[in-house]
Amino acid sequence: MAEKFFTIFCSLVGSILLLSLISALWSRHKVRKAVKRLQQREHGKTGNKVFHASAISSLPPIVQKYFTTTLREGQPYIDFIQMRQEADFRTQIEGDWSHLSADVWYSANQPGMVWKARFGTSFLPFKTASLEFIGGKGHGLVRLLGTITLLEPHGYEADITLLSRYLMEAVWFPTVLLPDRHIHWSAVSDLSAKAEINFKGVSASALFTFTDEGQIANIVTQDKFRDFKGSFEKEQFTLYCRNYNQFQNIVIPTEVEFVWNLQEQDFSYGKFRVASIHYEFS
Repeated sequence: MAEKFFTIFCSLVGSILLLSLISALWSRHKVRKAVKRLQQREHGKTGNKVFHASAISSLPPIVQKYFTTTLREGQPYIDFIQMRQEADFRTQIEGDWSHLSADVWYSANQPGMVWKARFGTSFLPFKTASLEFIGGKGHGLVRLLGTITLLEPHGYEADITLLSRYLMEAVWFPTVLLPDRHIHWSAVSDLSAKAEINFKGVSASALFTFTDEGQIANIVTQDKFRDFKGSFEKEQFTLYCRNYNQFQNIVIPTEVEFVWNLQEQDFSYGKFRVASIHYEFS
């Protein structure tokens, strides 16, 4: 009898592992297709533009200082970005931190991104998550063992959340933050300014606070939704930027922290580190 149960147990575990492997391979295929769509839509469309400080003279002084600190004169505009992230992540205020590794791709001329994360360090992660924002539409998917869907946000909440995330994460590809048809800056104080982004009928904004040296210290938005007890609610969100370094002549933060500013207390849930980043220029 014990031998029979053992055989059944091994068969069950084997089936789960096989399904997880098939799902992981299918997920990678879908991510590759999404990244290809992102590249095909955006690649080479920044039009060989380069950064000149004289072109930003109408911006708030602290924003001008940010760009001249971050970019060199004559810097080509970024066209496409690929990044590898390592992070500590949790889903509850008092929850344990778990390891997360992610690959993310961003388009520059038009807002767009693909983010694929895996939780844990094993070959077959116990949980995976993906986010897409392409053509103004947002979509997310969180799965357990690659087969059980835990969360699949889409619609308006996903659209505005991912557009606001794109706006804030542009600290990693700052030519996107230069004023154009999608981005508008307005002064708030000597060390802060508001950035608004509009794309495909969706709008989001964030308050950027800078250091005296012109680096971004933190970014606050009211335009992100979080999953709460099976529904989505809008909450204030802060992105903290730290440990600046230079990559391909561009100065960016190598560490960021994701924090929900809840009514009862702040909830820090993600501490991300740039493991590698590669830019393609116009």
